Amino acid sequence: MIKNVVLTNKDLEELTAIITHYNILGYDGDKYVDPNLKKDLELKKELENKNYTAPSLEKQMTGICISSPYTFDKLMNEVTLRKLALMLKMIDSQKMYYAQVQA
Repeated sequence: MIKNVVLTNKDLEELTAIITHYNILGYDGDKYVDPNLKKDLELKKELENKNYTAPSLEKQMTGICISSPYTFDKLMNEVTLRKLALMLKMIDSQKMYYAQVQA
């Protein structure tokens, strides 16, 4: 029960799907993936990223602040996680483009 509203399991699943789709760029939880393929993909990802450590949210936000006119306050109060991920992706693409043009 949330604020005197009773949610069924189905309601909670739908709410979770909406929130997840809104916040995770490229999320498609409705796709079926063969369990064996999923296991192989996870192993591949693990091997490719063996020594990789994901940057913290603070470091990601710092990167956006350096590359755009956004401030920490504006990012914290006005930008969703989905938009943050999209901004990071676009900044990365821009940097890769400039690196390739200058090479």
